[in-house]
Amino acid sequence: MGRRAVAGLEGVELQVIADAVVRTDPRRVERILTNLATNALRHGAPPVEMQVDGPVVRIRDHGPGYPADLLAVLHTSGPNDSARAP
Repeated sequence: MGRRAVAGLEGVELQVIADAVVRTDPRRVERILTNLATNALRHGAPPVEMQVDGPVVRIRDHGPGYPADLLAVLHTSGPNDSARAP
Protein backbone atom coordinates (compact mmCIF):
# COMPACT_ATOMS: atom_id res chain seq x y z
CA MET A 1 0.00 0.00 0.00
CA GLY A 2 2.86 2.37 0.75
CA ARG A 3 4.24 2.02 -2.76
CA ARG A 4 0.87 2.79 -4.34
CA ALA A 5 0.26 5.67 -1.93
CA VAL A 6 3.42 7.53 -2.97
CA ALA A 7 3.39 6.60 -6.65
CA GLY A 8 3.58 9.83 -8.62
CA LEU A 9 4.50 12.00 -5.61
CA GLU A 10 7.87 13.59 -6.28
CA GLY A 11 9.87 14.37 -3.16
CA VAL A 12 8.66 11.36 -1.16
CA GLU A 13 11.21 8.73 -0.19
CA LEU A 14 9.78 5.31 0.72
CA GLN A 15 11.64 2.85 2.91
CA VAL A 16 10.10 -0.56 3.58
CA ILE A 17 11.84 -2.21 6.52
CA ALA A 18 9.36 -5.06 6.89
CA ASP A 19 6.10 -5.96 5.20
CA ALA A 20 3.09 -7.10 7.19
CA VAL A 21 -0.30 -8.53 6.44
CA VAL A 22 -2.95 -6.46 8.18
CA ARG A 23 -6.71 -6.73 8.13
CA THR A 24 -8.01 -3.39 6.89
CA ASP A 25 -9.72 -1.56 4.06
CA PRO A 26 -6.80 -1.21 1.62
CA ARG A 27 -8.36 1.65 -0.36
CA ARG A 28 -8.96 3.69 2.78
CA VAL A 29 -5.43 3.12 4.11
CA GLU A 30 -3.93 3.99 0.74
CA ARG A 31 -5.98 7.22 0.66
CA ILE A 32 -4.93 8.11 4.21
CA LEU A 33 -1.24 7.54 3.43
CA THR A 34 -1.50 9.55 0.20
CA ASN A 35 -3.18 12.41 2.08
CA LEU A 36 -0.52 12.41 4.81
CA ALA A 37 2.32 12.42 2.27
CA THR A 38 0.63 15.14 0.18
CA ASN A 39 0.08 17.31 3.27
CA ALA A 40 3.71 16.82 4.30
CA LEU A 41 4.81 17.99 0.84
CA ARG A 42 2.41 20.94 0.89
CA HIS A 43 2.97 22.18 4.44
CA GLY A 44 6.42 20.86 5.31
CA ALA A 45 9.73 20.75 3.51
CA PRO A 46 11.26 18.02 1.40
CA PRO A 47 12.33 15.38 1.56
CA VAL A 48 9.25 13.64 2.89
CA GLU A 49 10.13 10.22 4.25
CA MET A 50 7.64 7.38 4.53
CA GLN A 51 8.89 4.41 6.49
CA VAL A 52 6.95 1.13 6.66
CA ASP A 53 8.00 -1.21 9.45
CA GLY A 54 5.48 -4.02 9.53
CA PRO A 55 2.13 -2.57 10.60
CA VAL A 56 3.73 0.76 11.62
CA VAL A 57 3.95 3.63 9.11
CA ARG A 58 5.90 6.81 9.87
CA ILE A 59 5.76 9.93 7.70
CA ARG A 60 8.23 12.72 8.34
CA ASP A 61 8.96 16.00 6.61
CA HIS A 62 11.78 18.45 7.26
CA GLY A 63 9.73 21.60 7.79
CA PRO A 64 10.06 23.95 10.75
CA GLY A 65 7.24 22.27 12.69
CA TYR A 66 4.85 24.04 15.01
CA PRO A 67 5.98 27.24 16.77
CA ALA A 68 6.98 26.70 20.41
CA ASP A 69 4.21 28.98 21.74
CA LEU A 70 1.56 26.94 19.92
CA LEU A 71 3.01 23.67 21.18
CA ALA A 72 2.84 25.00 24.75
CA VAL A 73 -0.86 25.79 24.34
CA LEU A 74 -1.61 22.45 22.69
CA HIS A 75 0.25 20.63 25.44
CA THR A 76 -1.69 22.31 28.24
CA SER A 77 -5.14 22.04 26.66
CA GLY A 78 -6.75 18.95 25.37
CA PRO A 79 -9.92 16.91 25.52
CA ASN A 80 -9.95 17.06 29.33
CA ASP A 81 -9.51 20.84 29.45
CA SER A 82 -12.26 22.28 31.69
CA ALA A 83 -12.48 25.39 29.50
CA ARG A 84 -13.86 23.22 26.70
CA ALA A 85 -16.37 21.32 28.78
CA PRO A 86 -19.98 21.94 27.71
